Amino acid sequence: MSSLTRKFLSELGLNDETSDLIIKEHTGVTDALKADSQKNADKIADLQKQLDDSKKEIAVYADKLSNANAKISEFEREDFKSKYDSKVQELENLKSDYAAKESATNRKNVLSKKLKNLGYSDSATSIIVNRSDFPDKIQLDENGNATNIDDVITGIQNESDFAGFTPHKDNSAHMPSNPPGNNGKSNSMTKEKIMSIKNTAERQKAISENPELFGLD
Repeated sequence: MSSLTRKFLSELGLNDETSDLIIKEHTGVTDALKADSQKNADKIADLQKQLDDSKKEIAVYADKLSNANAKISEFEREDFKSKYDSKVQELENLKSDYAAKESATNRKNVLSKKLKNLGYSDSATSIIVNRSDFPDKIQLDENGNATNIDDVITGIQNESDFAGFTPHKDNSAHMPSNPPGNNGKSNSMTKEKIMSIKNTAERQKAISENPELFGLD
């Protein structure tokens, strides 16, 4: 292909003015194409640099991944699974302990409510609920309701230690006001005297008669 020159244009029969105009337009187009080509070359060089940088970063991450895998293998050699299982068991034990404490509290609340409804005094209720194993005998269903509360109450009423705490049939609270042999007079007692009483039933009666000495009033 012949280059676009004045001689070539002259041979085509064009005058000098027309040839100059054509060459000027041609030069503008070729210069623009050269500029675009240079821009594209710069973009390609920039993309190549980004690609090279990305390859370097990938190499760095590959090293980090390799180190991480090595550490994981080290943890496995140290029986990491055993440590994990131990922590899981510890958590399960905590959950079990919490459930047991919550269940014990619920059983005490159920028994306390039942005793008060039956007419037991606050001090008698406190002694039975907090100083006996009767709450542990209560069985609760999934809704927290006692399924054997009547049997537990019967056991309390048959327990000699709590014989003096049983309410009258009219459902009024019954707490012995005077132990046998005091002729109806108030008995001056101290905490030490009460705790020195050897007979369990009499000691429990004395406690119920003087609840303020034990913080039960």
